[in-house]
Amino acid sequence: DLLRALLGKSPRHCSTDPAASTGNDDDFVPNIQVPLSSVDQLDRRRKSAAGYRPWFHVHRTVYRLRSSLYRENLMPVVPAAELQDHIGEETGRSEWFTIDQDRINTFAEATMDHQWIHVDPDAAAQGPFGRTIAHGFLTQSLLSYLTLESMLLPDGAVMYINYGSDKVRFLSPVKVDSRVRTVSVLKDVREKSPGQILITNSVTVEIEGEEKPALVADLLTLAIMGQPS
Repeated sequence: DLLRALLGKSPRHCSTDPAASTGNDDDFVPNIQVPLSSVDQLDRRRKSAAGYRPWFHVHRTVYRLRSSLYRENLMPVVPAAELQDHIGEETGRSEWFTIDQDRINTFAEATMDHQWIHVDPDAAAQGPFGRTIAHGFLTQSLLSYLTLESMLLPDGAVMYINYGSDKVRFLSPVKVDSRVRTVSVLKDVREKSPGQILITNSVTVEIEGEEKPALVADLLTLAIMGQPS
């Protein structure tokens, strides 16, 4: 899927630099690319003329593409002034998503968690669940992708930053080849500082055909407001 490939694994969020925080949430300043000086701009023009395409320009191109895709309603947004009106409401449900053995194995390689309950189908068949199950952190890591269709965020933001999670609980194992989806409820909206809005969404990961969810969590998203240059 071209759009998914362009958006990447975390399409709406940029990771934050722990060094940018003093440990106090209210002191947090996101690590945002600042405009280049005229000298740097001239140097980059010279390099570009020689066939060199620096990361900054590639990043800017992808960022503008992502911003354009967001405006085309790949995620639910409302004017920032209206966001408070939706607190307590269910804001969306994602499409069902299959977690197969290949994905579980790939996650095991990335995290070096090769416990048999995840990667050994023969041993897992004799275990408590009758087959392999996904890592809990694999399911959690998919939230940034699955909530693309379910979380409500303010329109007009320059970027949305993954600010963390509160109250994460793994309630039921996700067996291999199960389908999951997210259900999001807007829980809280507050201004952290001028131009920064902190949004809390309560997210439930449902398992198709099962009454008990895989996990519940409060996801925190920091919206940096303004218009991209």
